[in-house]
Amino acid sequence: MANIYLVVDDLALWTHELPADAVISFDTYLHEHPIKGQKKTRIINLCDPGRYLSKGYYCSLLAEARGHKVLPPVNTLNDLSSHQLYLLNLSSMLAQLNKEGLVDSSDSISFNIYFGRTAMPELKLLARRLFERFPCPVLAVTLRWQQSWQIASISAGAYASLSNPETAEFIAALEKFTQSLWRSPRSSKTSRWDMAILVNPDERLPPSDSKALKKNGASGDQGRFSRGIYSG
Repeated sequence: MANIYLVVDDLALWTHELPADAVISFDTYLHEHPIKGQKKTRIINLCDPGRYLSKGYYCSLLAEARGHKVLPPVNTLNDLSSHQLYLLNLSSMLAQLNKEGLVDSSDSISFNIYFGRTAMPELKLLARRLFERFPCPVLAVTLRWQQSWQIASISAGAYASLSNPETAEFIAALEKFTQSLWRSPRSSKTSRWDMAILVNPDERLPPSDSKALKKNGASGDQGRFSRGIYSG
């Protein structure tokens, strides 16, 4: 099981109980922490990702360079900076929302997504899909009504900029996320054979001789499988 570390801009601003193995500052992760050499490490990057080559961006870049799996990955931060590109590819996500109808009297709705969760029940499916597309601890989303609901903007939010009510919602989502994060998947059913070889005993120039087939466990019976060798 990999260790999970939360990296924050300023450790003094973190006042919550540890929901993961450790919470460390960006400077500690950069210079001092022994996890620099650990491969089986997961990083939840909570630094401000608001600008290119900020601490948030550099933290994800550094984590990937060290072989650590990080949330958000660099490609997500890059994708979120390409507004026109992602807006063109997200219209299908709103199809169900427009079909069912979102009851709201305003022309726009702004909300946050924390680890794929939102407090708005009618937007939970959209929140999960956006998180799957843009895996990021905090996503700030704005919807706009233009004859149908459209995604006006999506950006990576910063933990440090959340209000007290938003922080409480964020911490609750973080705790649920880390409880199920990166669990060892159920082992899939092992196949009977790793490889099957079709054998024609009448072939004049076979790719394998009888000795090699015997070594791999061929039975020699035509029309039958035996340890991955098919003879027939």
